[in-house]
Amino acid sequence: MLDPFNTPDLKVDKLPEIELFPTVLSRIKELIDAAGLRTHIVDWIKTKSETHLTEICTKLESNIEEKSIEPLVESVVLQLGDNLINNEN
Repeated sequence: MLDPFNTPDLKVDKLPEIELFPTVLSRIKELIDAAGLRTHIVDWIKTKSETHLTEICTKLESNIEEKSIEPLVESVVLQLGDNLINNEN
């Protein structure tokens, strides 16, 4: 494997891996459904309504007491990004 810090002439855009989609190993849907966020995410993507965005934030805040909120926040970001990209195409 190449070490990008010790390969001064490395052209990242020439690596074959640049064409591959990243693999996300996560329980995105499980976490979003367990937090009751699915409907709010879908509605926000459709309407871009501040009400739905506020509800997403409120639900996230209510989960702060959990052991680790990071996986849930990451799941919401990935889900929003995936849906927004897919809706543009």
